[in-house]
Amino acid sequence: MDSSQRLSERLKALGVKPRRTVRVALWSGEEQGLLGSQAYVKQHFGSFENPKPGYEKFGGYFNIDSGTGRVRGASVFGPPQAAEIMRGILAPFKEDGVLGANPSRGRNLGGSDNTSFSNAGLPGIGMGQDPIEYNSHTWHTNLDTYERILEDDVKKDAMVVADGLQLDQAVTIDGIYAEHVPKAASMQVVAALPDGDVQPLVWLYQYQDRYQHPFLFRKPLTLPRGTLICGVRSDAKLFLIPAARTSR
Repeated sequence: MDSSQRLSERLKALGVKPRRTVRVALWSGEEQGLLGSQAYVKQHFGSFENPKPGYEKFGGYFNIDSGTGRVRGASVFGPPQAAEIMRGILAPFKEDGVLGANPSRGRNLGGSDNTSFSNAGLPGIGMGQDPIEYNSHTWHTNLDTYERILEDDVKKDAMVVADGLQLDQAVTIDGIYAEHVPKAASMQVVAALPDGDVQPLVWLYQYQDRYQHPFLFRKPLTLPRGTLICGVRSDAKLFLIPAARTSR
């Protein structure tokens, strides 16, 4: 739920309206055989062989299942191009140890709820994490309590999952402006374009108060509809500066 809250805050801060619905779903029965997620997929989307009306509009399902532990990468069901897009989205988190994304074509059920989506031919995205004590002490035991959570890992995981924001229309900008970036923090913001290219926007390294000013590009930059803005910290705000509103 922390990820959904941060995503909502980021959407409001940027003033954008995604072309697709961002849905947070809650189900149970994972340990009993992915019962909840299979029922959810069947009810709302159907399958590749027997799709329901919302099937073609489905964009992707993010899955974090291993509790605490830093996200290190993603497995993306679909063609290799889908993983390439995800690599661009995850690129700003390289300094935090996120390695990238790999494509998956398997439709077998098992492991976690993302496979219920993959089984139906939908882009299930499973996030790989550091195991911490998952297979040695806490997994399915009475030791699996809140005291075992690594707070910094969970915060960064929420940032990774809630990172990509999609523009619902093309926009031409002269620069960007960042607010509320923690002192000495770093933030590398990129635009993942619909054709798969990644356009760097700004890299704030060890942020200082003197950086509180607009960052203007050498020439206006047009970002097409469907562009993903990635890399904005969950505790910061980023504003796109429309070209018509700046002066040199």
